Amino acid sequence: MRHRRFLTAIAMAVTAGLLGTVTIEAAAAPFPDPGYQFTQFQSDGFTPVALTCQSHPVVVNTNGGDPNLLAQAKKAIARTAATSGINLYYAGTTAQNWSSPNPSIASLATTPIRLSFEPETSIPTEYSGAIGLASVPTVLMGGRRQAPWFKVLINVDTYQDSQTASGQAEADRQLYTTLIHELGHGVGLDHTGDETQIMYFADTPELTEYGQGDLTGLRMLGQTACSFNQVAGPSAPKKIKKSTTIHKKKKKKRKKRKHRSAQHRIYVADASQSTPVVHWSIHE
Repeated sequence: MRHRRFLTAIAMAVTAGLLGTVTIEAAAAPFPDPGYQFTQFQSDGFTPVALTCQSHPVVVNTNGGDPNLLAQAKKAIARTAATSGINLYYAGTTAQNWSSPNPSIASLATTPIRLSFEPETSIPTEYSGAIGLASVPTVLMGGRRQAPWFKVLINVDTYQDSQTASGQAEADRQLYTTLIHELGHGVGLDHTGDETQIMYFADTPELTEYGQGDLTGLRMLGQTACSFNQVAGPSAPKKIKKSTTIHKKKKKKRKKRKHRSAQHRIYVADASQSTPVVHWSIHE
């Protein structure tokens, strides 16, 4: 974000079920943009899909990099948890990276969330040019969609470039705002059209913290998670159909990202589905 972060919007997943097809439809969200948007909605078209209410340990891999990376990650995790009310907490380090195998469907709800700092050379070629990625699987079970897990990748070369070009304070600001932006995607926020918010879809280098719209959206997600999403991880189906969308690296200051409208709404249209179906979305 903001100078060099995942500043592009998202296109959502195509779904497939084992017992027929689950239809995903789009409808216009209220206008004007209130300063926050949600990535997905339940079948009622109003209830946002949020990270589940259970405790979510977050493990971090700095790949032997600057200790400040871990310090900023801890700060961002704590801030997102305190703001949303969703129980995210730092749980130690890990050797796993973005490319490490994702958990099975059955273990999504019990696997620690992963956050890794990696060089650009480790980013898969199909995501070339991205400075970071957030992968969020959602599970459709019994007509209700749940987000039990996610992972985040930060392009550490961007941080090091910023240190050299702009100094430590600016590098820290960019790193922290990128982290809370991506964690925001992880818990259920989409990009907004309001440039005063961290979740804005273009660079706003003056921002150092969540804006009022970000705060409102995060709190609504926390309330939703603890009201609707207290469901254990489903058993694994025979097959999973994945759909991903990637976003390109932002080239210049405040250049707008390619994105679907912040007013775009996605929700589940078939409430009868009983077999778990997983949808994978990549956010920048």
